[in-house]
Amino acid sequence: ASDEAKLTKELTGRVKAIDSVFKKSPFLRPFFLFARTGVNALDMTSKYTPILNRFIKEHSDLMTKSWDDPDMIQYGIKSQSDLEIAQATMRGRMAIGNGVTFSAIWMALNGKITGNGPPDRQLRDSWTQSGWQPRSLKIGDAWISYESLEPFNMILSFSADIVDGQRVMGEQWA
Repeated sequence: ASDEAKLTKELTGRVKAIDSVFKKSPFLRPFFLFARTGVNALDMTSKYTPILNRFIKEHSDLMTKSWDDPDMIQYGIKSQSDLEIAQATMRGRMAIGNGVTFSAIWMALNGKITGNGPPDRQLRDSWTQSGWQPRSLKIGDAWISYESLEPFNMILSFSADIVDGQRVMGEQWA
């Protein structure tokens, strides 16, 4: 759990294989820096993202299998108590993810949070020149970047981008 929170959990599967190739080829390393941190950040974000979290194998296993299933040992589940704690953690992540998502949507609808801005570079540059700041929260009269609020920055920007898209493309698209 501490490695997960620090985004330093060991890589597995394909990502581990790719990382080992890049380690063996130093000239490629600049293109794949800090793979562990990035992959773990995406993994953690997905655990908090409503609906998406249900498609994660760990989440599915913890919510559907019994504690004595052989697959559970990989998650550190060795007793019924361990399983109950893991399930409570998952339910807590779901609740926090829902709260952050609904709060982000409410804030975006009220102009208190920004996303990535329009894809048109000229339009985005004109917004920036008029004081708009990408990926930021409005606290009081100041805009504060939420870039470092891992794992929620992706949820915040995605929600704000959908609201921006709704304003540009209409209700049916959103």
